[in-house]
Amino acid sequence: MKSLLSVLIALNLLVFIHIPMNAQAAINLNNYTLTAGPVTTSIPNDLSGVTYNSMTNSLFVCINGTPTIYELDLNGNVLRTINMTGFEDTEGLVWIGGTDYIIIEERKGRAVLISITAATTAITYPAAFMQLPGVWGDNLGIEGVTYNPATNELIIIKEKSPLTIYSFVVPATFANPITVTNPFDISVNNFGLSDIAGLHHLGLNTFMPCGEDVSDNYLILSHESAQLIETDNTGTEYSRLDLTAGGANGTLAATIPQAEGVTMDNQGNIYVVSEANLFYKFAPQSVDAGTLSTTSNTTTCAQDGTADVIDVVAGGDQAGDNFGWLITDAATGNILSMGVMAQNSTTFSPDLDTAPAGTCNIYIIAWNGTLTGADQGSNISGITSDVCFELSDTPIAITREDCTCTAVGGTLSTTSSTTTCTQDGTPDIVDAVAGGDQTGDNFGWLITDAATGDILSMGVMAQNSTTFSPDLDPAPPGTCNIYIIAWNGTLTGADQGSNIAGISSDECFELSATPIAVTRDDCTASVPTVSEWGMIILILLLLTLGVVYVRQTQTSLITNNGFNLPIGQGLRVPFERHVYLKALIWTGVIACIAAVCSLIAYGEITLVDIVGTIIAAPIFTYLMHVLMTSETDKE
Repeated sequence: MKSLLSVLIALNLLVFIHIPMNAQAAINLNNYTLTAGPVTTSIPNDLSGVTYNSMTNSLFVCINGTPTIYELDLNGNVLRTINMTGFEDTEGLVWIGGTDYIIIEERKGRAVLISITAATTAITYPAAFMQLPGVWGDNLGIEGVTYNPATNELIIIKEKSPLTIYSFVVPATFANPITVTNPFDISVNNFGLSDIAGLHHLGLNTFMPCGEDVSDNYLILSHESAQLIETDNTGTEYSRLDLTAGGANGTLAATIPQAEGVTMDNQGNIYVVSEANLFYKFAPQSVDAGTLSTTSNTTTCAQDGTADVIDVVAGGDQAGDNFGWLITDAATGNILSMGVMAQNSTTFSPDLDTAPAGTCNIYIIAWNGTLTGADQGSNISGITSDVCFELSDTPIAITREDCTCTAVGGTLSTTSSTTTCTQDGTPDIVDAVAGGDQTGDNFGWLITDAATGDILSMGVMAQNSTTFSPDLDPAPPGTCNIYIIAWNGTLTGADQGSNIAGISSDECFELSATPIAVTRDDCTASVPTVSEWGMIILILLLLTLGVVYVRQTQTSLITNNGFNLPIGQGLRVPFERHVYLKALIWTGVIACIAAVCSLIAYGEITLVDIVGTIIAAPIFTYLMHVLMTSETDKE
């Protein structure tokens, strides 16, 4: 009979093992390996239940022979012993928050609320408890308990005959009978298990594998079938951990004997205790895509034939069996490209030139098991793994611009003088002629300071216009550049006072290839100043005195047969009125000619020029008069 029963159980187990796992969020028990154990604890036999307390980051276990609770560290070492009085056949317990725990008694069908503080060393049976309906008393009663903090429900399982799952809300007081429901009929949908020894609700933990919310799932443990099942309240199996020899991805050397209790910590580690006084710890194969960084330019020209290579460096604590990179369209999430990275590789350099214009995101992807949905053309939201996968936290965003601009600035030429006198009141018109193959939706001209690039002036040109004639007289001294600018879309940054480097367009723009350079001279610096007129007058006076002295000396030599004039006679200043008037006429003619030349050269005659001329003219006239009378004397 036992052989027949074993065959039926084995066949039933095979049926359930080959049922495809549901794709809903799961911790994927098939991803777990044994990392500690079997550890033989110092606890007597009959180790039955275990629960994890996240506040103390420790485990609490119970035994059913002589009811006792032990606190363990996460490696199975006993931290303290808590003796219990009045309890019977304690098979399981669960921490429900704060200092509160629920412990169950198998043969009585009871759930008892107890309190354990940091100082607790003994517990006496309380007056109030929760009684499950039904007839109890044999050794096939309630075996495991867990708690759903989201709904304040206890979930309790009956070992067998029949397999049963009970669920009820923890009441505020225990005076009234509890109302029990059955999430699903596990006697029918039994996952191929011949008994149930323990369970744990994942809502008690913060563990989220690959960012997935698994808080509605729970674990069901069978010691006879040596299996751990991940399910939910509908009885859907999500994953399974084999606790037989060679199970847990080949890390179990021998089948766990009589596994009685199961719990999990906030890092996703699973703890199983067995009545053979053994302690086991299983951990998930970690998957961590890490972080990404780049020193490459994150703005490129799309599809221009020039390679846009992005050198990407992977960082952080990457972990996983496989790694690759993904490039997606940021707007749609569609996968543009995917590549596999070699183990331990930390760099990759995709070329984005073939990608269309837009923004793309670059990710690292790490995964265990088989990855699906990561093909080019698929959407990133459809990626799955039969074990687990993760994308790097923050992608690198690359902007791919359409650099094929249809706006062409062309060329410029002029026949005007490219050297002018600035700010002299005379218009400095530069007749500019546009040439080349100008194209674009809009055209204008820009005048910039050649040294700084600051915009001095800007004007819009009519469509098909090929000439413009700006006046540069108001511009300060220096060199300016004249450009044509062609653009499509909306142009910004081309205002007076802005810098040419800050011009942009939401589509594109272009400046004429070579500007016209115009030099603006400060011509007022060449007009004689007051001090210069003073020098001119002084020179005229000295020159006149010198000429008079030379003339008088020559006359003395002639009249005195070469003897010097007696000292004290002084100079005799000659003056002949009719000669002076004639010289004055010539001085006026020369002054008029100088005035015309000044107007031509400098564009103005200043008050300083007029005053200087009035003072210098009589002296110059007298100098001419002396020279003219000298010539007359010689004759």
